[in-house]
Amino acid sequence: MPLEGGPWVQHASFCQAVRISREGNLTIQHVIGRLTFRTDDPQAPPVMPPLMHTLKFIVTVVPAAGATHVDIVLGMQNPAGQRWKGGVLRVPPEPSDTPANTLVVPFELTFDRPGLYFAEVWAGDRLLTRVPLDVVYQRGEPAPDSPPSRSTGSAFAHPEQSGGMGPSAR
Repeated sequence: MPLEGGPWVQHASFCQAVRISREGNLTIQHVIGRLTFRTDDPQAPPVMPPLMHTLKFIVTVVPAAGATHVDIVLGMQNPAGQRWKGGVLRVPPEPSDTPANTLVVPFELTFDRPGLYFAEVWAGDRLLTRVPLDVVYQRGEPAPDSPPSRSTGSAFAHPEQSGGMGPSAR
């Protein structure tokens, strides 16, 4: 029996970069599920200060059969349960293997506490999916063989221009 309704999310994740070929093939680089903000400074505050980070969110949406378009709204939820939503992104009624169904949204977010954040993908008042992002704050002495750094992971080495979203974005 075929599924009715729609739209459906084919893929959603945080990542560092995305390439979409002319044929519509996606190459997603460095899928991000955890951001670790690390400091080796013994004077660092015990509580995580607000930290800004730029990353990309990718979502591929498959519209329902016969739909003229799909209006997608992206939202965020912080570890305290506070939610906010961004603007409407329109997805045309293209076949699911075309680049038109893939939204690549640059996020510049300020994380005000460690914990589990969620990106949310909405179609109208229907929540289609949630994507977790774990934010970790580490203080401590550096490992003997590691150079001093403010953060770990290649996602921090390549900041990019981006637009903001919600009250915690800048």
